[in-house]
Amino acid sequence: MKDNLVMFSSFVMFLAVIFGLSASAADNNSGNFGPRGNFNGGENGKPQMNGEMKAPMGGGMSEEALEVCEDKSEGDDCEFEMKKPNSDDEGTVSGTCQTMKGGKDSEEKLVCMKKKEDYVDDVNRVKVIKEKKETEIKKIKKRVEKIIDFLDDKGVDDDLIEEISDNFETFKSDADNLLSKFDDYIDLLESDDSDEDSKVEAWKNIKNSGKELVEYFNENIRKNIKEAIDSLED
Repeated sequence: MKDNLVMFSSFVMFLAVIFGLSASAADNNSGNFGPRGNFNGGENGKPQMNGEMKAPMGGGMSEEALEVCEDKSEGDDCEFEMKKPNSDDEGTVSGTCQTMKGGKDSEEKLVCMKKKEDYVDDVNRVKVIKEKKETEIKKIKKRVEKIIDFLDDKGVDDDLIEEISDNFETFKSDADNLLSKFDDYIDLLESDDSDEDSKVEAWKNIKNSGKELVEYFNENIRKNIKEAIDSLED
């Protein structure tokens, strides 16, 4: 029993990030909202996690990116040439001078980086993002349902099981609402009548909804499941 509890405690700790919507990662502009995990069935049908979590990729500080901003201020346009990966060819990097911490001294320095996007304007790219989120939501639904069944079989208090189930229903509804916002956003991008401000606002709405979804999961479902597991250890 103790091994089962340890396994499920670890599982619950990681479940909140499988959806890929961590609050910090949701701020990146690629639409990939956070770390990823791969869940497979374990022994005796008990869920377990395979694979490692991967944080969003960050930028580096090349000498060229630093040099071009030496005499500039934050927000100024910048451009420099650098070799492409695995090639002797050079490519042009255009962006703005942005403040970053780096180097041995961890000092703040101005470095030329690509401009942050106010929204993702490629319809096909948005559709891919939406499909990934939809797949991740299905995985979460399936795994949480298994955990609820497990806790119910182990005799967890009926009121606590009901609370977890009710919160899970709210989570599913909010997750479906997030996916519908992707559909609305795609319609907006495909429309000839939409303006830039409406696109920016719609994309911000998607990112904010993603953050709120993770916060709800952590503050309710994750908390409830931990309480249920703790009750089994007593």
